[in-house]
Amino acid sequence: MKKLASFLCLALACIFLTACGETPYNFTLKASDTEIYETFMGLSTKQNSFISNVEDNLQGSMATADKNVLTNSLDDFKELNDLILLVMPIFDLGESSSETSAVYSTSNFNNTTYRNIEIFQVERIAVSMQAEESVLNYRMDWSAGGIVIDYTLKVAFNDSLNQNEYTINMSFQDSNTAVNSFTKTYLIRYEKASSYFYFELKDTPTSLNALEAEYYILSDDYYIARIRECTYVNSVPNYTGTDIMFNNYNGRVKYGEYSTQKPASIKGLTDITYTSFALLSDSDRASTLSRYSFEITDGRVKVNKVTRGN
Repeated sequence: MKKLASFLCLALACIFLTACGETPYNFTLKASDTEIYETFMGLSTKQNSFISNVEDNLQGSMATADKNVLTNSLDDFKELNDLILLVMPIFDLGESSSETSAVYSTSNFNNTTYRNIEIFQVERIAVSMQAEESVLNYRMDWSAGGIVIDYTLKVAFNDSLNQNEYTINMSFQDSNTAVNSFTKTYLIRYEKASSYFYFELKDTPTSLNALEAEYYILSDDYYIARIRECTYVNSVPNYTGTDIMFNNYNGRVKYGEYSTQKPASIKGLTDITYTSFALLSDSDRASTLSRYSFEITDGRVKVNKVTRGN
């Protein structure tokens, strides 16, 4: 009798989830069958398709303020996507053992400046050894367009994590306008066995302000990511966090202000489930800071929010 009751409860739960348009997916790790370059390029394509679909369907009854939060959250992922794509040709070279890349496609970029680079071709120009670490220099020189990108790549093995870490210093110079010129320092980790990416981006190697991002490509073709942005104000860290979860054209986006509390890592999927990720939790609802969650289903956007504890 108890077994029958348990079965009925499980069946009713599944029926309830299905009736509400929810499928009880399991978030489980999925090994990649490709290296870092191809894996991220595929992820980028899927993410941009999802974001474009959401942006195309942002009409309707959404309040302007809520729409602005969602748009800004998606812009964060688009900007991060572009900054990562700027260094991906290095990994393409590393995987092919070539000295010069093929002409790199700019179709996945969102920034018009990057999309307009007609000949994005990266060349390895020097290799040296520093303290048993390989240091490689690369350059992308599109003289016709006035854009030069210089890279320095250092590969080091992290004993505690038992994996390689990639540190890249990038200088993007646009002779057409100083506004588009900038430098970035990247720390990148990739775990092929779990399709997991970690990125840390700073304006300078010693900067306290930082952008951290994690990505997973999970089973059932789900993609999840978390961005943590830290900005120091009067020597005090201030965090914001943005989550994204999607499968084809449906998904969720969550944005929150976290003050001095750093949003947790999603590595290892601890406490990360389909029924909780990118949704407002009880702690979110009790927060005195703003939190927003957007559920996107078949082009429709549902907004849940807590604005300063209300």
